[in-house]
Amino acid sequence: MTVWYDVSDLVGWPDQLTGIQRVALELAQRGLADGGRLIRFDAVRSCFVEVPADAVRSMRSVRSGTIRATVPRARRIARGAARRGRAAMAVRVARVRHGDPERREVSGRWHPFGRADVLVVLGLNWRAAHHTALIARLRAELGLRVVLVAYDVIPFTSPHLVMAHTATTFAAHVAAALAEVDLVAAISEATAADLRRAGLIPAATPVRVVRMGTDAAGGSEQRPERFGVDEPFLVAVGTFEIRKNYGLLYLAYRLAAERGIELPKLVIVGRTGWLAGDTYDVIRRDPVVSGRIVVAHGADEAERRWLLRHCLFTVMTSFAEGWGLPLTESLAYGKTALAPDIPAAHEAAGELVRYCSPYDSGACLDGLVELLDEDVRGELEARIARIQLPTWDDCYDDLRRAVEAVS
Repeated sequence: MTVWYDVSDLVGWPDQLTGIQRVALELAQRGLADGGRLIRFDAVRSCFVEVPADAVRSMRSVRSGTIRATVPRARRIARGAARRGRAAMAVRVARVRHGDPERREVSGRWHPFGRADVLVVLGLNWRAAHHTALIARLRAELGLRVVLVAYDVIPFTSPHLVMAHTATTFAAHVAAALAEVDLVAAISEATAADLRRAGLIPAATPVRVVRMGTDAAGGSEQRPERFGVDEPFLVAVGTFEIRKNYGLLYLAYRLAAERGIELPKLVIVGRTGWLAGDTYDVIRRDPVVSGRIVVAHGADEAERRWLLRHCLFTVMTSFAEGWGLPLTESLAYGKTALAPDIPAAHEAAGELVRYCSPYDSGACLDGLVELLDEDVRGELEARIARIQLPTWDDCYDDLRRAVEAVS
């Protein structure tokens, strides 16, 4: 039996790694070291292709940038085309060149699986045309067993927080994908509860929680001079998108100015996302907060680590999360945080941070002011110093036990 780790989201990823891709990388590298093999789904040719081990081993050394070099240029172009909304054309071309995947014979020509192998889906492959259909055939004809890592169901439970086409695609395909798995590895109790509440998991499909890890306090660090960061400062880590709710922080800083409260500079570290362009424009152009809130698009891993090491505390105000990796990373650096009062954040950080409603700018400001008190912050940091956070090795051990349960 071979355990295959699907790294389709990693191979050819066109930007800096975000939460899901970072988790997938940590798990794939440990799976590889444990004797597993790597695979990706080729959406253009509608087939599964083994990924050379060196391709993913090298990803850790280039995490600060992109990992596009692991895929030939022509395939990168094809993936980019699909991501820009031309997936339907890609499917038609694939059918002409390679035949309809639903009608092919199961053979090594379009997959490398053996009988009773296990496939661990680490990314968001429900978005790819024919991925689920091919898995269904492989399960039926080869006895392939499938473990799917589930990060969140936000496009289903909160469709207003994602692009409209993402919500539509998710609703259309995720239920079908979940019907073709033998076990769901949810990244949190919150995600497991959301999956059950939404009725997306067949009653007979087991769900196990895989604890998210962090080894965030290691690695090189570099002061991000290019962003003009002066100490003291606060840090918020996450893609600049509507779900991260950076508008609440803007309002809190605006409210602080009206009340004569001086807050430290806030540095937002994350790539450009979606449905938040107006918020970004207001932050950049409002003379009251301009210069008080810095959006550090393009900050690399070394710069992000430096910011986490030297900030007073971190801030996360998301409307919804599957886990909240920035919170556990903050704790790994010994820093407390102001976090949203949502289940996933409580699960990730417990009593080690302060919480506020993601809908209340006044409460957000109160939380920021409270954590600026050195005594309050010092008490929380002392608690943090006494705990042992789960590592990525712990996370992989949870996943390995989930794989063993279906083997």
